[in-house]
Amino acid sequence: MPRQARLNAPGIFNMTAAQRSVQVIFASIVSLLAACATTRGLTPVTDPAKRIEFNGFSILPPRGEGWFRLEPPPQVEPNLIAKVYFIKRLTEEATSPSELHRLTAVVRTLNLGDVRIENPIDLLKGMAGGFSGKSFLDKCFGGDCVRYQSTSKDLSNPQFPGYAFVISKQGFVVFHPESPTLAINVEYRQYYGRGVQRLSEEVLEREVEPFQESLEFTAARPAAESPTPVRWAFQLVAGFEAANRQRWPEAEASFKAALDDAERLFGPEDLRLARTLYSLALVHIHQERQDEAEPLYRRALAIYEQRPGADQQIYGQTLSDLGTLYMVQGRYDQAEPMLKRSLTVRESALGPNHRDVGQSLYNLMDLYARWDRWAEAEPFARRALPVYERAKGRESRWLGWILHTLGWIHEKQGALADAEPFFKRGLAITEKALGKDDSEVAHQLAHQLEDYSIILRKVGRQQEAEELEAQARAIRGRPSGDR
Repeated sequence: MPRQARLNAPGIFNMTAAQRSVQVIFASIVSLLAACATTRGLTPVTDPAKRIEFNGFSILPPRGEGWFRLEPPPQVEPNLIAKVYFIKRLTEEATSPSELHRLTAVVRTLNLGDVRIENPIDLLKGMAGGFSGKSFLDKCFGGDCVRYQSTSKDLSNPQFPGYAFVISKQGFVVFHPESPTLAINVEYRQYYGRGVQRLSEEVLEREVEPFQESLEFTAARPAAESPTPVRWAFQLVAGFEAANRQRWPEAEASFKAALDDAERLFGPEDLRLARTLYSLALVHIHQERQDEAEPLYRRALAIYEQRPGADQQIYGQTLSDLGTLYMVQGRYDQAEPMLKRSLTVRESALGPNHRDVGQSLYNLMDLYARWDRWAEAEPFARRALPVYERAKGRESRWLGWILHTLGWIHEKQGALADAEPFFKRGLAITEKALGKDDSEVAHQLAHQLEDYSIILRKVGRQQEAEELEAQARAIRGRPSGDR
């Protein structure tokens, strides 16, 4: 019997698949939150001398005519406490990109919790989401601050998709004097299309700079918030960030907090609840707590099945993960329908050549090989080959295992001569995929060496078999007599 059952399938225990799932969920969260922004109202600024009190600070509105206060569109920003958002449309309703020009003024307050901040520039980059531009340390409001300015492009305007708009921004970040973990970011942005004349420095000095310089600090500690959809999203994103760094206890805590909010805020068939359940289940898998992951996956799956056509990529991943969980537990009868449904959903939603479809094909190949149903494994292995042949680097290890499985399929059919080229090519690909200190790929490589040695012994090539076994022992760090 080959050692197929020892190798984990790529759909559940490797971080690359998890990160892809995170990206899909993250994008869907941003889409959901952005959709809410269109319903939020504008309030004209009628008294520019009236200060606006907020958690941790107060500030004056921008000066000049045409300014509105906008209830801020939700943004996926971890640790955000408060946001004040003003907007001024410098052109009438735009019918072409060259007519679009607006000015915004924003204040954000972020509670950094127990994070130790050693370099304000690092904080600035974190708050600005990978901000690049000019920045420098300065003194303002009685303490250190970081001032910055940058120019970037935006291609995501829904009114004019694919058109490159310019975003020019300038602002500063300052710590609250009474709370070193409370940071306040004050900035203004111009947003305009090609051919639009930027505002003069005189206009900015008259209207926006007084807004920035009017900042005053109030309460050092903001009041606790009640659960909101935005807070749920922040907690989910914090969990994603921790998971990507393999900080599983942190990820678990964030996802549990997000799940608590989701269950209080959303209905039992809400897709946001399903995404949260899925995310926590994935963390439990990586913690080797499969018994806790299974009911979370099943709850998420029940929601998706009540919402046909919704979130098909995450639905397919949930089916794949639960089916793979059953497979590695030896529950093949339960795994088979899950993995087949995952393949159907993914092919319909993503097309036949998507890497997620390749994952489902691989999983079905792996299932039937573990089940000793080799004839059924072969077509899935052959269909998975062209998808995984595009893989690069560490991901090509799965191609190595598909070829290895095809070698066993030929061996089971009594075609040893046809089997060997698959074993050899699979071994070469896995060796190339092996990086420094990559114990998971090394474990796979040792399996392939040992399996190939079995084939060589069957055809009487004892010396070559012993050489491969010695290589496998060296990889595993085992003494020569321990077999």
